[in-house]
Amino acid sequence: MVVDTTTLAGIIAASGGSSTTPKTTTSVSKEKTFKKITQTQESTTYTVSAKSFASVTPSPVTSNSYSSAKYYAFGTTMFMDNDQSKPLQCGGLAFALGNNGKVGYFIELDTTPDAINGNSKNINIFKSYTATVKGVQVQGKKIKLKDEYVSSVSTLNAVYGGRAFNIDVKIKAYSNKVEFKIWVNGYMITATDTYGPVSTNRDVANNLIPISNTVGVFAKKGTCFFDYVYAMDISETEYKINTFETNRYSGQFSKDLISMSFGDLSFQGLSNKTIPATAIDEFGTTVREIHHVKLKFDNRPVMPIRFSTGANEYATIIAQKLNNYEGECFVLNNASSPIPLQDNTSASFYVIGNSINDSGQLENIIETTSKDYIKKEPFIFESKWIQSNEDADALGNWIKDNAINKGSVVDMTVFGNPVVSVGDIVSITYPYQGYPDGNTSKFVVNTVSQSYSEGGLSTSISCRTL
Repeated sequence: MVVDTTTLAGIIAASGGSSTTPKTTTSVSKEKTFKKITQTQESTTYTVSAKSFASVTPSPVTSNSYSSAKYYAFGTTMFMDNDQSKPLQCGGLAFALGNNGKVGYFIELDTTPDAINGNSKNINIFKSYTATVKGVQVQGKKIKLKDEYVSSVSTLNAVYGGRAFNIDVKIKAYSNKVEFKIWVNGYMITATDTYGPVSTNRDVANNLIPISNTVGVFAKKGTCFFDYVYAMDISETEYKINTFETNRYSGQFSKDLISMSFGDLSFQGLSNKTIPATAIDEFGTTVREIHHVKLKFDNRPVMPIRFSTGANEYATIIAQKLNNYEGECFVLNNASSPIPLQDNTSASFYVIGNSINDSGQLENIIETTSKDYIKKEPFIFESKWIQSNEDADALGNWIKDNAINKGSVVDMTVFGNPVVSVGDIVSITYPYQGYPDGNTSKFVVNTVSQSYSEGGLSTSISCRTL
């Protein structure tokens, strides 16, 4: 018996008969954890778990052509087993699945040892389709798409188990081709699948496959864990943006969480910010860590504004409290796995604010209404809180209005006035000494003495400001 190992069916027969029929959500029990899929280290077949998404509008193929341009986005986050005794790991994302998994596109991510062992790259794109081989229709003919690595390096390095790999895909299906934009942890790949008829250089036609709404995750070697899968239609504008955010899912959960902000235990049902609920399947609610941070600032006092996690969308500040000397906050891990809060690369955690520095001596002259007569005296004080001339002006005016002449004592001799007594309120108008307005210069009489001389009666008064 001759086995054609260029087809999935032939590979299945050669390897002993593992099934490529995808599991459906009706036959898989619900799990409150990652989706776990296992294959042997020697496997060359896929074990696929698949689901149909109502958020994807299928695009059928007629005469190897799509009737109109359609745009889609797919994605997942996956981990491969970190078992040093089993270094050969391979898994990935599948979409446009049909005919029980024998038709579709498969994005394979191989660990570095497995890529070296197979003399291949860490990322490979395969297509399985229906073809006519020597007059016989074959279900599941598998070919590798030629891909172009946009980055200057030739391959994605350092793919090992235990790390999170975010796979995000955008495709455009139109006319007689499908264009791919693929990101793996921000590393971008482009590829194109174009219909090709039988020719002198091609024994088998490269037929296009319908873009179905069935999407899956798979393992080819070892054990793979998956956090979620999303699939949706997107607009042409979204497709054209090459700065497509790495991991559109952004670690945001679409089902529920338990919040323990400052000791208050509450349940919150949340909606994902970027993906509709019908476009994502998260594999169970997991325990999410809340990290408590309490700190004192090195150079106190300061003027803090807020805590920030920068561009790290996997961490969220859920509560915070700041003053000029210390800060406290609670940080939520959005993802279903451990993440770095601060690693000086992609993850950062800091306090935004302003430091208070020694501004040096700021001299300010308070202008008054009687400029020609009032003597101007400097008033000097030291404070780290005065950071600008505007602050110095405001404080100087406040001191002038509320402190200067408050409690000053005035001794004077006036024309005889025997009716003045201790406790009386008198007004003084004397611009030469800084009392320009009797309505505002009010004094209370402390002592009174009367004297008589040749010039007549005179009154001596000692009074203080109110």
